[in-house]
Amino acid sequence: MGVFEEALKNAAEVVLLQEGKTKRVWQDLNPNVVTIENTDRLTAYNGREEIYINQKGCYANDISKVCFSYLSAQGIPNHYVSPYLHLGYDRCFSARKLDMLPVEFVVRHQPYGSYLTRYPGEDYRKVFDRPVIEFFEKNDALGDPWLIVNREKETVSRYLPDRPRSKDSLIDERSFRELGHLMLHRWSEATPIVFDAAVALRKAWARGNTSLVDIKFECGVTSKNIVVIGDTIDADCWRLWRGGDPSDPLDRQLFKDKRDPQEILSSYAFILEQTVRWLSSSSGSTGN
Repeated sequence: MGVFEEALKNAAEVVLLQEGKTKRVWQDLNPNVVTIENTDRLTAYNGREEIYINQKGCYANDISKVCFSYLSAQGIPNHYVSPYLHLGYDRCFSARKLDMLPVEFVVRHQPYGSYLTRYPGEDYRKVFDRPVIEFFEKNDALGDPWLIVNREKETVSRYLPDRPRSKDSLIDERSFRELGHLMLHRWSEATPIVFDAAVALRKAWARGNTSLVDIKFECGVTSKNIVVIGDTIDADCWRLWRGGDPSDPLDRQLFKDKRDPQEILSSYAFILEQTVRWLSSSSGSTGN
């Protein structure tokens, strides 16, 4: 049972707005603020595999708080407000309520993972001259399809995310008008924000001899009609290699590799330690 589910017994005003694979979103008394609860659940392969690790949510929560605070110090807009100030709620933080774009923005510094299934000829060791941004629709029924936007034709092609681009992997091609729910008109605001965030985080972790290979962001629109980074930023969102070595990951790959839960938890502790060390929110220097 989550901490806020327990709180429901004594506080009728606590309302669950959304439950995802690894978090819950609760409405705050302030209509423009929500509480993000990080759970102990860890998933892979779009939720088809899962495990629960005691205290994982606490580490994920603290990592997110440090990452968001660091981005704020770099002037990169995000939804983070503050730690959740009620005693005992160590898996939660307060954030601005957003109208979320149903898209994952994946920023890649070098080719790896599903990128190599789409571009199998790439060398994973080669760092891109400029980070690559890819778009994926948050659509479980279609397996989170890869999106290719053609602004001249005003169409979006949706492809299977784990195959090279071809007629066989094409799901459909639809007009902007048919895909209004994707909020395409806000992507031009979200793209430079996630780009700057990925570059800033990579530079920060590089000081600790750790390579940020790629990272997933979600964005949303505030009550003041401003696009910002939302959701959470933790080891579920990135591919991070100690010493640039893919065999020494500090991310969800540990679960995919069937590592022992205690080893995964120890890695979360190390990630938090390094995140606090290299992403100090007191730094006023730019990450770009």
